[in-house]
Amino acid sequence: MMVNDTVMDVKKRVMHEEKWPKDFLPVSEVGRLRIFCGGKELEDTKTLTETKIMVNPTVPTPIHVSAVPKSLQAENGDSGSKGKHSQCFCTIM
Repeated sequence: MMVNDTVMDVKKRVMHEEKWPKDFLPVSEVGRLRIFCGGKELEDTKTLTETKIMVNPTVPTPIHVSAVPKSLQAENGDSGSKGKHSQCFCTIM
């Protein structure tokens, strides 16, 4: 990753460069991914520098990736299956 990469660039790498865990359902759209670091969701249009992520040069920075299921994105939130289909994993880039 480069400091001028955007969060959207990171999402694309997670999806397309074989970093997606094999035991999770694949995501078809980059827009369905959410990336969290340090307890906050990172905005797609910001660069990694602009997100002001705390970086330690001696250890990897963990990020959390969450996939929003299509059924939850299409509905207004009254689905009873909200918790059943959510996926989240941590990857080290």
